[in-house]
Amino acid sequence: MDSKLPLYHWLVVLVPGSIFLACAYFVLQTFSVSIPTFSIPEGETVRAFIFLAIALLVGELLQAFGGLIEPALFWTWGGNSSKILLSGDKYKREVEELRARFGGDLTKEEVFEKAMAYCNHHSLGRSEYFNTLYAYSRSLFTGTLLMIALTLSFSYSHSPAFWYLVLLEIVVAVVLWHRTKKRGRVFAKEVIMQAALSITQK
Repeated sequence: MDSKLPLYHWLVVLVPGSIFLACAYFVLQTFSVSIPTFSIPEGETVRAFIFLAIALLVGELLQAFGGLIEPALFWTWGGNSSKILLSGDKYKREVEELRARFGGDLTKEEVFEKAMAYCNHHSLGRSEYFNTLYAYSRSLFTGTLLMIALTLSFSYSHSPAFWYLVLLEIVVAVVLWHRTKKRGRVFAKEVIMQAALSITQK
């Protein structure tokens, strides 16, 4: 990928982290939870830097949690996106090209891993970009699940906002679940198509 990739990487970590912090603060304020205050140096620049640093840390944690729940995500999708595409008839010709290049005795996971490494090495298509978008959506979905858990921890409260928040968060989670699934399929398709096309043209 080009030199813009590091920017994509930071955004995919920073944005979900910032959104999660803002939403968590809103939920805690809604249920009148006292938030500890710390002595923060004066100056908007310093405060902004501290917030960004915390948001980056939270974003990295969301990425880590997203990786942990990925097997469960695959299960709800009916399988790993790459396995589904490699097992179907739609890309049968491309799969044959990949197996002829990388080895016919490889598993579907190994074929996809080699195809992805091939795309990255030769800077083919937009596979890294789509992978970044997939990771971004997965982080947002993971953050939403954690927000649902946080909100449910206040189920003892009789606040009328409780069920509204839970319902809203569930709707957002469903939308992000579908979005993450779609971006995972697009990423897998890009890797398979670009690798097979490059191999065919050589």
